[in-house]
Amino acid sequence: MAYSIEQLTPGVSESFHVAITEELHHRFGILSGDLSPIHQLDEFSIHYGFQGKIGYGFFLGTLLSRMYGMHLPGGTSICMQQDLKYKLPYYVGDTLQVNSTVKSVSEAAKMVQITTVITRQNGDVVLEATGWVKISFEANHCVPLFEHDGQEVYAFHFEQALRELGVQTGDDLYIHSDITSFGKLKCLDRKTLFGALVNAMRDVTGSTGSLIVPTFTYDFCQSGIFDLIKSKSEVGVFSEFIRTLPNAVRTDHPIFSHAILSEQPEQYCEINADSFGDDSLFAKLVKRKAKILFLGTSFDRATLIHHAEQQIGVPYRYIKKFDGILRKHGEEYPVESTYYVRDLNVNPTLTMAPFTAHMKDLALLKEIKIGAGKLLLINADDFVNRAIEQIQLNPYYFVK
Repeated sequence: MAYSIEQLTPGVSESFHVAITEELHHRFGILSGDLSPIHQLDEFSIHYGFQGKIGYGFFLGTLLSRMYGMHLPGGTSICMQQDLKYKLPYYVGDTLQVNSTVKSVSEAAKMVQITTVITRQNGDVVLEATGWVKISFEANHCVPLFEHDGQEVYAFHFEQALRELGVQTGDDLYIHSDITSFGKLKCLDRKTLFGALVNAMRDVTGSTGSLIVPTFTYDFCQSGIFDLIKSKSEVGVFSEFIRTLPNAVRTDHPIFSHAILSEQPEQYCEINADSFGDDSLFAKLVKRKAKILFLGTSFDRATLIHHAEQQIGVPYRYIKKFDGILRKHGEEYPVESTYYVRDLNVNPTLTMAPFTAHMKDLALLKEIKIGAGKLLLINADDFVNRAIEQIQLNPYYFVK
């Protein structure tokens, strides 16, 4: 596993063992260029008082690298200083046990002191070491998330892709997602997987940017009940993960709520009950020039299209009112919401294919591939303004 600085406390320990085979010994000799007889000839070593050809002292240093990179802290750190004390020789054929323990931690400096003892199978101590490592990466940044065509996909690949698409510090990202599209899951822990993706996006937008995900609850249209805390997102596991984060703020729209990660969530929370109107969250996306990110999903998922449709007044939708109860902070309040619903007499089917091609032709919709999936990005104001242009030319442009 990979440890975060918060998980590293004095006494935390990890261990592994390694068999010193002829092949491993020979390969290190070739790599180091040290082919001296004390390491290569049993009879030479025995003649001078050893049990056989002795193992390389600096090979033990590579075991420390393995410990720091794969076990403790597990890839989150860079070694800043290392002290070694060689106690006794070891030999080809031995099995070495590597035991490391956290001795001290400085959270302010993100420095961790780790002591290591390496022993032979008979208990002889061959090395005592003390290392100082600096925690430099988030724990979930060091875990492969997906695999596609034999290549592993990490969080940094998403960070690089977002920057290449043009996401910058201070940007507000509105995220539609389908996490399953990027390839075979390598990280089966949902908290680690989703946390890595959130961290990657936050690393790009910075603390001045915002992440916004839909946490829609269409069930309100039938049940008439919306609980701000308990009503789960009906539009994907990634949005549900963000909704449950302790620093996420959820808007209280009973049908089209959103979860927001931001230092100033109020800029998106001050909305009215009209789902797609001038004071809706979707209108705020346009006014604030937010960017719409399609994380592994298609352009068809763009709920923002309904804001454009309502702005014009398309012939296949109409305003419908839904009444119910909002449960918030232990209290219940009557709530009324308007929703620009489909006219079932017309029964339109949304199609975004012509608009997708049009936006790509105008270089307004950007795309980049990651693993088996892709990211799409477009500015909210470009999306709405161009959609309105097309609806004005053809009111049925987005349906078939």
